[in-house]
Amino acid sequence: MRGKPWFRHKSIGYGVTPMSWEGWLCILLLVAVAASTMVLLGDPSPAKPASAEGLERLRDHLGLSSIHLALPTRILLVTVEVAVFWAFALTRTAPDEPLD
Repeated sequence: MRGKPWFRHKSIGYGVTPMSWEGWLCILLLVAVAASTMVLLGDPSPAKPASAEGLERLRDHLGLSSIHLALPTRILLVTVEVAVFWAFALTRTAPDEPLD
């Protein structure tokens, strides 16, 4: 790892946790990308009529109006997003501290 670490290994359990503002920003970006995948690539018809209209305008503006992915496909995409995030986070994680 080069530079200052953004994450550290959790002391209890599996995974890493942010230890700098850059790490927290990465977490927020992951949540935003995952939420966008679930909302923008799905079928807007289950939404309430008023919010469905606004969502359709946003999808048209982004060029996504012809894409309607099934829920399992969107879940698979989010899983891939999380895996890519995990791989990136490990490159920015501080090495384990030896236990005394």
